[in-house]
Amino acid sequence: MADIFFIALRLPNSFRRSFSEETFNPAYIPIYGKYADQEDKNLQYEFTKKILFSFLIPIILFIIVVENFMPELLYFFMFRQENQIQQDMLISVSRIIFPYLLVIIISAIFLGNLNANKKFSLSAGISSVLNIAIVLSISVHSFINLEKIFYLAWSVIIAGILQILILFYSINAEFWKGFLRFYSRKTKIKKFFSLYWPTFTSSSLFQINLLIGMLICSFETGAVSYLYYSERLFFFPLTLIGVAIGIVLIPNLSDYLRNNNRDSAIEHTKKASHYLFCSIFPVTSLLIVLSPEIISLLFERGQFTSESTNNTSLVFSFLLLGLPAATFVRILNPYFFAIEKPKIPLLASLKSNLLNLVLMLTLFKFIGFTGVPLALSISTWILVFLLYIEHKKRNFFLIDLDIKKQIFKYSLLSIFLLISGTFIKNTDLLISTSNFIQIVLISSLYFSLYMTFVFFFDKELMDQLKFLVKNIFMRAIL
Repeated sequence: MADIFFIALRLPNSFRRSFSEETFNPAYIPIYGKYADQEDKNLQYEFTKKILFSFLIPIILFIIVVENFMPELLYFFMFRQENQIQQDMLISVSRIIFPYLLVIIISAIFLGNLNANKKFSLSAGISSVLNIAIVLSISVHSFINLEKIFYLAWSVIIAGILQILILFYSINAEFWKGFLRFYSRKTKIKKFFSLYWPTFTSSSLFQINLLIGMLICSFETGAVSYLYYSERLFFFPLTLIGVAIGIVLIPNLSDYLRNNNRDSAIEHTKKASHYLFCSIFPVTSLLIVLSPEIISLLFERGQFTSESTNNTSLVFSFLLLGLPAATFVRILNPYFFAIEKPKIPLLASLKSNLLNLVLMLTLFKFIGFTGVPLALSISTWILVFLLYIEHKKRNFFLIDLDIKKQIFKYSLLSIFLLISGTFIKNTDLLISTSNFIQIVLISSLYFSLYMTFVFFFDKELMDQLKFLVKNIFMRAIL
């Protein structure tokens, strides 16, 4: 049942990366910024409106086609269940959930508009609506006379409607005043699509690779769920750190380069990389140490046995090997879109995705389903290497002595934390304790050692943290 729900949820979410802020913003924000700089502010609203209709019409038609040919689509991707009853259930649940794709498109456009205006809070919180809806649907399921998996499916659609309503309320009122006004010829969207199609292609190829990875995992019972659970945990630090930094970096980088302020753009990128290194390395180390305990605490109940925990933990650990690289890509990519050279990251992505596909098929023969996350991690590091070479050619983001020191310091700290956490976890004191207690104690140890390290070896970050705490404290008082 879990595999059926996750496959159905994966179908529209396979397009999330292709239509997400991460993909949409690099093409949208630079052009929106040019219109925002002009005296006639209606140009920016007109531009957003044209983009919205340009996406909605073909996507609605696409959803109608997929709904009609859902059995054939699932058959093509070889998403098959053990018997016809389960296969029919997969088709029905997939048909219910797939229109959520429309929510993904509308969210990308409106969140892109908010990000362009330096409003980021809704980007961080809007996805929680879906999670809350699913949790609530499970909580009240016993009061509803409907099979659980269908109830879960409809909760996804209800969450989508709520997300759209929140976004409609949040967008600038001036946009809605001219919403039904006929288009003028003052704004053109051709340039937007010339920037967007490379990111869309790159993201789509990555999603196809993930679908192929899921297909490979489907040859081992339960492996689809292991991969899904691991991905959800993996994307938490990736979104919290990498995507968050990238979303804030794009509009600022675009503004600097649009105003020919290259030095500030380079400095801004270096500062973003500093925040990235000082956070992602220790976080990756902590998650690797606590991987079994976190998964057991969150999921080990019912049909999710200790064997499921071990398998999911193994997949999660292999994914974590590529977490620093996946976040670093979010620092390297924005520059190419700010200078309107989107084909450069596209070519790099094509090479890494092709390598990923070859590695998945090869490693699966030798190590089974764990070959899928390992292939993803290796290919992501290759992508970082390819993007950095392009930066070096253009003399933009270079790993100078200061950055080398940061990488060295936080890599060394992370290795020390990894060894310390593993040693303490295996002591007699913690072996007999619950997963929750282990997570709390080891996380506390990590935090104490981390803050001690920052106090003595990273004065710049320490000053920033002091300023942040002071600012929060003053706001709380006022």
